[in-house]
Amino acid sequence: MYSNLGKGIVLLWLFLLSFPCSAAELTQNQGSNMPLAVALTKVTEASIQQVEPAQVSFVAQPEQCVSLRQGRNCFATIKLEWQADTKQSLCLYQYGHKKEIACWQDDKVAQFEFEFESDQTVIYQLRSLKNEQVIAQTQVKVSWLHKKSSRKKRWRLF
Repeated sequence: MYSNLGKGIVLLWLFLLSFPCSAAELTQNQGSNMPLAVALTKVTEASIQQVEPAQVSFVAQPEQCVSLRQGRNCFATIKLEWQADTKQSLCLYQYGHKKEIACWQDDKVAQFEFEFESDQTVIYQLRSLKNEQVIAQTQVKVSWLHKKSSRKKRWRLF
């Protein structure tokens, strides 16, 4: 069984190697009477540039907020900080909300500090100012020390 599988892999590899891999080889195989083939020969590999998206680092400090009991609001001072390789125009949003919290234009580094209050995990997003595309996101996780009890505690003195 494995020997047939090995033969299949070798045949597939030879099959893939038999295809032309450059634009010049493609035009030679297609013929010179096609306008597209002529256009492809004029395109050089040096003129094609790969556009890489800018790397953006986005963190929340602290990443976790702890409340005493489940279901209670957690309170903390949170600092959201982002850093990019190139200058960016970005806005800060809370996930699920349409209104921006803060915006920055042509910055590489920025931070935003605020008083956090929530009983559940909140996701924050950095979106492009131009097209509102999500560039990066982070979250502030809410946890608790004691789980919510379904049984009421009765206090009896006598």
